[in-house]
Amino acid sequence: MEAVIFDMDGVIIDSEPFWQLAEVEVFNHYGIPVSQEMAQQTMGLRIDLVVAHWFKQYPCAAPAQQLVDEMLARVNQLVAEQGQALTGLYALLERLKSNNIKVGLATSSPLSMAENVIHRLGIEDAFLAIESAESLPFGKPHPQVYLNCAGSLAVDPTVCLAIEDSITGLTAAKAARMCAIAVPPKKMATQQGYGIADVKLNSLEQINSDLLNQLGFKLA
Repeated sequence: MEAVIFDMDGVIIDSEPFWQLAEVEVFNHYGIPVSQEMAQQTMGLRIDLVVAHWFKQYPCAAPAQQLVDEMLARVNQLVAEQGQALTGLYALLERLKSNNIKVGLATSSPLSMAENVIHRLGIEDAFLAIESAESLPFGKPHPQVYLNCAGSLAVDPTVCLAIEDSITGLTAAKAARMCAIAVPPKKMATQQGYGIADVKLNSLEQINSDLLNQLGFKLA
């Protein structure tokens, strides 16, 4: 194993609540009755696919891009004001760096948000490759963003470990033939779809040297 590729939302930063809040606020503003529980259904999807998902069920006269832009602006505002790294992130990044393991980021979110998150957390030097599904024909669960990240890291996808919090993201990582760790939100951890993960954990703190060695990395 040669590389670790992180998802962003819900893995390195606790931003899933921000997405759910923005989703509820924006859709409700346009008369679409999305609740917080309903917003969990779109976890891990690219933002334009979230809008398309709800527009199929609740036709809306407003342009889809207008809702995309409003949700993204709201989430970016919340990240800049309140964003916090998830427990164990900094220690894990330091462990990977000290062992010369390549590190990438593969997100469904726009690159502008990834840059916002990285700046907020102060981890500008953490990633050798940052890939967004923003402009790809398909977002997660399609594997392309993970394949692109492996390519940017100059490694084969089969020697990459992906870290994901959503079933949508796990599906993308496994379709890319990567080993995958799931770190799901507590309220979703019992969902059957997480069974495709190679390992399921409660937090990044549990990704220690022993586990990385067990997965095939060569740590000192």
